[in-house]
Amino acid sequence: MKFLRKRSVAAAFMVLAILAGIGLGQARKASWTPQPEMGGAPFDGGLSTAPFERYIEDRAGVLSPQTEKRLSLYNANWDQLGHSILAVVTLAEDPGNLEDAAWEWAGVLELGEDDAILVMSLGAQDSYLRSSGRFYDRFGGQESGYLNRYLYEGFEAGDYGGAVLNLFVHVHSLFGDEASSGAYGGVDAAAVLLTLLPLLVVFLVISSVADRMRYDTWYGRYGGMPSPPVVFRPILFWHGPGWYRRRPPRPPGGPGGPFGPGPGPFRGGGSFGGGRTGGGSFGRGGGFGGGRSGGGSFGGSR
Repeated sequence: MKFLRKRSVAAAFMVLAILAGIGLGQARKASWTPQPEMGGAPFDGGLSTAPFERYIEDRAGVLSPQTEKRLSLYNANWDQLGHSILAVVTLAEDPGNLEDAAWEWAGVLELGEDDAILVMSLGAQDSYLRSSGRFYDRFGGQESGYLNRYLYEGFEAGDYGGAVLNLFVHVHSLFGDEASSGAYGGVDAAAVLLTLLPLLVVFLVISSVADRMRYDTWYGRYGGMPSPPVVFRPILFWHGPGWYRRRPPRPPGGPGGPFGPGPGPFRGGGSFGGGRTGGGSFGRGGGFGGGRSGGGSFGGSR
């Protein structure tokens, strides 16, 4: 027993214990590998990530720039597919109440009503996932389940970046139905409508002008006849003879009467904002958690 009391022996045992702990940690980390990306929703790798990088707050310094870029790319895709993002906040300290911290950070980041937020606390060794609106519908109340299945193992192994990416990979599959139904329930249809709407307006304007001119010509020839030999047929079916006000032929001298055009009631023109105007928006509009919302963590359930 005297052998164990020697300082050199005690120091050696301490070094061995430290080395064993490091080796165990590395072994656990080596056994953790993020799962491959799943199918379902399309993934566009060419989208700009600049507008979404502010929603990755790595206060604990555990995410690499490459990981942050990838997470922002997922958010760019989700914003395009379903007008939703999943913000990520890492904290070195224990904030005390992760749910309260998630709410506070959702306000700081100005998240919208259909967004979600993940808060990972290294000090508390726990994470909390809060979702709102349509993101809440996608999770279906399974936020804790997603954390347990896809984040917990990598978090415990100390691979925080890999853990978050693994979670994002599986969250991406939740957008599959929206992608197949036309990106957020009709965004594609809306885009087509916005493309065709100007053409429709131009067609209606030109057709209305043409019908007006054709009717004036027809009325000048046959308008006074009780049974005209030629029936007026408009381009637009609702432009029948009753659509236009029947009026007598214009007097000579131009549209203003025999003395030519008068000044009219207004002598000038303009539009609202003819001077200096401006506009803009900020954040994602706020409203996080204003409607349906839910959340969960893996700490309490394990």
